[in-house]
Amino acid sequence: MIPLNSWQRLLSKVIWFGLLTSLGIALARSNAPSQSVPADYAIACALHGSGDLDDVIPCAKFGEAQRCRREADFPSRPTTEPVLLTVVNRSREEIKFYWLNTSGARALYASLPPGGQVSQQSHIGAHWLLATSDERCIAIFNAATTTIGIF
Repeated sequence: MIPLNSWQRLLSKVIWFGLLTSLGIALARSNAPSQSVPADYAIACALHGSGDLDDVIPCAKFGEAQRCRREADFPSRPTTEPVLLTVVNRSREEIKFYWLNTSGARALYASLPPGGQVSQQSHIGAHWLLATSDERCIAIFNAATTTIGIF
């Protein structure tokens, strides 16, 4: 067996640290609250209680909902990379769909009645806000090619 020099030992420690860190991240994710997202949606949340689907978590528990407390911190800084963001309103109330402009101010793009949906072309770096009809922020999302269902 060939003895390891100090560089080889350091590299070995770095590799083990990386593996253990990855394992820790995987375990942390496995302990996160689980939900079954309806097949048509990449993201789904319920406005009230558990919504129409028992396993859909309340919107207030999303990290994106916590952003509402710091709305001014999310001005859009769009790149040239295009995306298509789709929002489907499966709740029983109207949802407002805002773009947060480059100053962080709301710009209304759509009001979605129950059953309504919008597919919005956007760019990476843009931020979109969903609100109730009385202007209460539900969540702030990064622009991405995805479909969000609100129940």
